[in-house]
Amino acid sequence: MKSDYSARRLSILISILAILLSQSNSFADTIEEAIKHYQSADYEAAKNIFEKAAEQEDVIKNRQTALVYLALLEMAAHNPNEADNHLFKLLLSDPSFELKKIEDINSDIESCFNKIKSRDIFKAILFYQNADFENAKKIFEGLAKSENKTQDGQIALVYLALLETAVRNPAGTDGYLSKVSVLNPSFELKYIEDANQEVKERFEQIKSGGMPEAESKPVQPEKNRDTIPPSGEIAGIKDSYSIGDVVSYKISGKDNQSLKKIVFKVK
Repeated sequence: MKSDYSARRLSILISILAILLSQSNSFADTIEEAIKHYQSADYEAAKNIFEKAAEQEDVIKNRQTALVYLALLEMAAHNPNEADNHLFKLLLSDPSFELKKIEDINSDIESCFNKIKSRDIFKAILFYQNADFENAKKIFEGLAKSENKTQDGQIALVYLALLETAVRNPAGTDGYLSKVSVLNPSFELKYIEDANQEVKERFEQIKSGGMPEAESKPVQPEKNRDTIPPSGEIAGIKDSYSIGDVVSYKISGKDNQSLKKIVFKVK
């Protein structure tokens, strides 16, 4: 009897594992299926899959691909505002995204994409992601003052909150997040890739009424400000290569506080 129970339990565990493994590969498969539907002009089937993929927070590449195709579909349906909305979400997840990765792009989408990408909010996010916090903050502050009722201004407030979190100033963080909550109670952080868990939790508490009011003024203690830049190095790259050689290298980075991302170029 005991052996039957153990065998049954093992069988259940194997079944669960098989389901989890199939789910991990399913989104890559469904994205490819959606692209085939799109290229075969079966736009309804393609859109259904792309919409689901665009909501998957843990599969960034698939989500980005889905957002581009959703923009293409909306543009074809003469809904330029909806197309812009999808492209905006795409750039919010990665301001350095390049459309050439997508084979079905057209000149209309390229034009819209480049126009959105040129906005100050994405310039500031790139500064932030490249650890140029001083220039990022200047742009974010300008957007927060002049356009705080717009989407760009609200996103700028979130990034200002992130900067306050980095210098251990919870009052400043809460002040900025409270303003976002008041300006747009339905605002969501899920498309802001740089939003850390602490900011997400504080924002949810603020939205539920458990944090300081929007009038709270952020304070910036200069003594605690992080002025030490992160450092990194690349090892293993040779001076020259021949066709067929394997290129391998090792990247390392460090910071005195919390290094999230390192950007490098190989020339």
